[in-house]
Formats: sequence, C-alpha cells, structure tokens
Amino acid sequence: MTSKYSEKAREMVWLASFFTAAMLVLTPVTLVSANASAQDVHELADICMFAQRSLKDYVLLGMGVTYHDPKKDLENNIKTVDKYIRDLESHHLKKSLDTEVKDLDARWKSIRAVLMKTPDKNVIGKLHTK
Repeated sequence: MTSKYSEKAREMVWLASFFTAAMLVLTPVTLVSANASAQDVHELADICMFAQRSLKDYVLLGMGVTYHDPKKDLENNIKTVDKYIRDLESHHLKKSLDTEVKDLDARWKSIRAVLMKTPDKNVIGKLHTK
C-alpha cells in the first residue's frame, strides 16, 4: 500500500511541476498584449490556452491515459499554436512586439520539440528553462 501511495504522490508532483514550468515559459505572452490589437490579444490568449492543453495532453500520455485520445489532441493543439504564432508574425506589429513574438516562437519551438517526443517524467523539470 505504501508503494502505491508513493507512486501516486510522484505522479501528482510530476503533474504540478509540469504545469508550473508551463506557466513560467508562457509568461512573456502577457507582455506582448500591452500594445497589440484586440485580435492579437485574442490570438495570444488562444496560444496560452492551446499550449496549456498541449501540456495537459503530454502529461496524460505520460500517465498512460488513453481516454479521449490525448495523443490526437496533443497533435491538434500543437498545430493550432503553430498557426496562431504564424498569424501573429504576419501582422507585422511594432518592432518591439515583433521581437517578442519571435522570442515566443523560439520558446514554443523548443517546447514543441519536447512535446512531440515520448513523454518523459525527467524532462518536466527542465521545461521551465526553455
């Protein structure tokens, strides 16, 4: 019984670490919205939402959950975030905002590369540095 509790506790710590790392990585998105149009802000909010969904699906895959097909959802969410970032880049915002969007894109690409691999509990703690 102790080992079962310990495994569940490890899974919960892993999940909490993952979502904490995600919030740290996506914090720059809120900085861009200060001088962007309403459409840009909406797209940034969608990027945050779909990035969070991607992280959730990655965790579900890592835990072996197959209900609602998290693998398919992860692939779709990654494509959606990519689309929104391309849309933001095409808007040609002010130079400072363009720079932030490029930085967001670079961070997302490093996260996306991890999300597209087989889930690994050891990687979660490293995501916040990307």
